[in-house]
Amino acid sequence: MEAQDRIWELMARKVSGEAAPEELEELDEWMKNHPEAHYVLETLMQAWHPTPESNERVKSGEFFAWHVQRMVEMGQLDAADFSLVDAGREIYPWEIEEAGRRLRRRKLLMMAGGLGMALLLIVLVWWIWLPEPVHRQEPQLNEVAVAHARPKLDTVVAAKGARLQVLLPDGSKVWLNAGSELVYAHDFLQKANREVHLRGEAYFDVVHQDHHPFIIHTSAINIRVLGTVFDVRAYPDDEATVAVLLKGAIEVTFPGQPERRVILHPREKIVVPNGVGTNIQLDTLAAAAHSGYSVLPVHPMPHDTMIAEVSWVHNALAFQQESFEELARQMERWYNVQIRFVDDAPRHYQFTGIFTSESLAEALRALQLASPHQPFAYRIENQEVYIGTDAAHLMVSP
Repeated sequence: MEAQDRIWELMARKVSGEAAPEELEELDEWMKNHPEAHYVLETLMQAWHPTPESNERVKSGEFFAWHVQRMVEMGQLDAADFSLVDAGREIYPWEIEEAGRRLRRRKLLMMAGGLGMALLLIVLVWWIWLPEPVHRQEPQLNEVAVAHARPKLDTVVAAKGARLQVLLPDGSKVWLNAGSELVYAHDFLQKANREVHLRGEAYFDVVHQDHHPFIIHTSAINIRVLGTVFDVRAYPDDEATVAVLLKGAIEVTFPGQPERRVILHPREKIVVPNGVGTNIQLDTLAAAAHSGYSVLPVHPMPHDTMIAEVSWVHNALAFQQESFEELARQMERWYNVQIRFVDDAPRHYQFTGIFTSESLAEALRALQLASPHQPFAYRIENQEVYIGTDAAHLMVSP
């Protein structure tokens, strides 16, 4: 910023005719390295260079007053530089020229200050809108990693209230649900395995490559595929991590126990309570329910062909026998709000339904109508929703 101020000072001194020879030389040297600044300097010179004045003496009196007034109206003089008491004496052209130079100098400094502020504003806007790199502790692609050879990672984030589609370098398609993050190596195709890390929910359509397995890492499970279509929900604040297979086959393993392998078939889902996977000691899913996780069949919604677990890919929020507490988590991500239960009773209500284009208020009203034996009230305040059984209590801010 000091260098920029110096250049403005040199330009101002040159335009006002006050620059010393060494200052002119300094400005010329800088202009050689920044030819784009010639236009700025020429514009300033044209706008503020003094016009030639006559060398004849100007008589005072009425002509002087008229001349000064005319130059003030033209913006070439400041009336404060002359006093009416001067009328009656002889005024020389150099006095008017000097007064004009002072006014031009003040205008030039004001203009330079304005340009400087405008330039500063542009820099600030550019700095504010420039996407900042997100400094986060990114997961390692392999548990055995060399500390000094940290891989370069690409991160894709779907904010709350938004969903997006990602095309991976191998042609595989990934749909990210709201509040989700996908991380993979920048040199994705050069690795022995195609590996991604998921935090949140994603729907995968993986390109088949026999000798290049595709592996998804979550905090609770790892999924290995060759080519298939499936959904993985692994939000850290959810009660469980869920993988739903629609086509093909996937192999599920658990962190810290790579020898434990489970094969999932189409129209099946595996449900692993978060934090339980590392304690699993079973070889198959036949007795999965006894160890804290389970494999369940996937059914379409009643009177519909839509599968609730993947409805979000079709821009719908479907839920089947879902507790209000779990549904609230999905609605928070779907509508980008925060839902607070004022009392515990509504948390355990269960609902089945589908939301497509409903607003937040419409969705909550629909839940009220669908549950006459499970009454609840709600209040929406900005991006927060309060839910409880006592409507009067909700009218008072918590």
